[in-house]
Amino acid sequence: MQRSEHTAVNALTALLCSLLAIVWLFASSPALAQLVHGSMDVHWNEGVSNCVANPQPPIQVHPYNAEIFILRENPCSTAEAPFMYLPVGSSKALLIDTGDVADPKLMLLAQTVIALLPAQTSQTAN
Repeated sequence: MQRSEHTAVNALTALLCSLLAIVWLFASSPALAQLVHGSMDVHWNEGVSNCVANPQPPIQVHPYNAEIFILRENPCSTAEAPFMYLPVGSSKALLIDTGDVADPKLMLLAQTVIALLPAQTSQTAN
């Protein structure tokens, strides 16, 4: 077997092992397939016919539950009006950003996310 064939076989084997591990992970624990309880009682912004005459906030925030926030870009900012998801843990948060507007002056994403994070208490030694 040539070196390039051996490398290709190793790469394919690694890929198959990774795929099997992922399948095993999801198949072995039914808890991973469970939905997290929360509220979808929300009316998403539908946009307006004249965005200049009727300015609206750039991001709509919906607290799905105490730890998950769903954010949506304003339809006046982008016709796609994509959603973003912010699960917040006890010490870290993860922003899943499917957003369209990258200009921080137009889309105040960082400020919005920081405002949703729990306040950090500083501990000082006396």
